[in-house]
Amino acid sequence: MGARLLIALALLPLGWLVVQIGRELLLPGSALGTDPAEALVQAFGHWALRLLLLTLTLSAVARLMHRPQWIRPRRALGLIAFTYLALHVLAYLLLLSGLQWQAVAAALWDDLLHRPYISVGAPALLILSLLAVTSTNGWQRRLGRRWKQLHLLVWPSAMLAWLHLAWQAGASHLDAWLYGGWLFILLTERLGRAVQRRCRQRAREQARISAQNSARNRASS
Repeated sequence: MGARLLIALALLPLGWLVVQIGRELLLPGSALGTDPAEALVQAFGHWALRLLLLTLTLSAVARLMHRPQWIRPRRALGLIAFTYLALHVLAYLLLLSGLQWQAVAAALWDDLLHRPYISVGAPALLILSLLAVTSTNGWQRRLGRRWKQLHLLVWPSAMLAWLHLAWQAGASHLDAWLYGGWLFILLTERLGRAVQRRCRQRAREQARISAQNSARNRASS
């Protein structure tokens, strides 16, 4: 029940944006402000980043609270985050040139070369697309242990997504700081857990070596 509620809440902004688009089409300027195209692109992008961070937060909280069942909606949330990302990119492309795909390609290439926020956003999009495609049980079976290694790329993609937001000229500094702080806390928890795991492995290895040395000493005495 909790997982379904969380997924439903994650989809609510999409429904709200659909309603706003409908209002805007009926009465221009009534729902999305003076620049509806920019507002729509920004809204999809912000919700994509929020849900990506929420997905990572869910994993962190499940680990800290020792509640592995709490990660069950993680895959669905990740795919919903990718849906918002795809809509963000689609809105950017369509509203950029009005379906003139040659102009889209030329403008996108120019953006990649001259706009840093596009340069970091593009690899984030590619990584998250790969993770979305390989999120199924079938791909998890095919990749085996490499599946977890592959999906660790969610961390650099989240950092690139945050840079994409922070480097935009029209981005809110408050949003950048809030998302950056959120991501920093998650990274700190993840790195701290990795350090603790490495320390435990070293302690076990040292204990094993000490036990072997003690056994040799007893055997030789």
